[in-house]
Amino acid sequence: MNRDLLDILSDSASNEQFELRDPIYENERVKSGYLVSASSDSEYEIKDFIPRFVSDQKYATSFGYEWHFFKKTQLDSHTGTHISRDRWSDITGYQPEDMKGKVVLEAGCGSGRFLEIVAPFSKKCIGLDMSSAVDAASDNLIRDFSTVDIIQADLNRTAIQKNSVDFVYSIGVLDHIPDTLKGIKSLVSLIKPGGELAVWLYGPHLKIWPGDMYRFIGSRMDPHRLLTILKKYVPFALKTHKIPFLGKFFKWVLFPAPEYAHLPIPEDMRLEWSILDAYDRFGSIIEKHFSEEQLRKILQDAGLINIRKNKVLNSFIGQKPA
Repeated sequence: MNRDLLDILSDSASNEQFELRDPIYENERVKSGYLVSASSDSEYEIKDFIPRFVSDQKYATSFGYEWHFFKKTQLDSHTGTHISRDRWSDITGYQPEDMKGKVVLEAGCGSGRFLEIVAPFSKKCIGLDMSSAVDAASDNLIRDFSTVDIIQADLNRTAIQKNSVDFVYSIGVLDHIPDTLKGIKSLVSLIKPGGELAVWLYGPHLKIWPGDMYRFIGSRMDPHRLLTILKKYVPFALKTHKIPFLGKFFKWVLFPAPEYAHLPIPEDMRLEWSILDAYDRFGSIIEKHFSEEQLRKILQDAGLINIRKNKVLNSFIGQKPA
């Protein structure tokens, strides 16, 4: 971690800033050491440049495995495209350049797909994730972007000081936590007055969707075994979607699988994206869906104002009152 990250970290129990103990530096970053809070006797390890505020990944374990295996799949630097940049802009309503001079937080950073887009422009860019995906994000980013810091923490106990961040975004994460409203309220508390939160969550789906049955099974499987199955299932499923007359039945009922035929990348990359997304959907323990009306109300209940809808379905941005 960068030493200046200490300026916006605080102990969730005591709200007291941490002291850095026994630091070992590498390339001007703290590679290992401890963050200590005197009044609460809290001590958290810094390991491989990452402050670790959780010891149990809980419901996020499958995501950690996912982003280690698909470490670079969706990075624009890997695909040679602007897919992730365009997606980020369509969801947030901003261009990455608009983050110039801002402290930016991504809640649920995965392997750093969107952090890579924002990092060249922001004053400080913080990626937070509860899972071991933080290691993939760190490996992908910290060598190239001096302003990036990665934190392993729970959304509800981030160890980030209240009113310290200019802009927060969360893309496809808040629908995978036990209490979405609580998570959003926690993020809002971190934002400076007048700052903004941008989110995208899953939209409505059929009350009885066959994929839910697959997720019920997949989320209870060993992650490695699930991925092994999906590597065979997804190519097969995608072929059935092309069968005349019956293709739609296979796609929406019998053999659901994500398709990315529209992406401007080679076929083998498209298949990798499909397997990644299938794992994400069928391996997650928690998955929620919201209508735009429901999501707007959640943001209002979290205390945001000036809420507006962005380009992507179920993407909204709201402002913390000044």
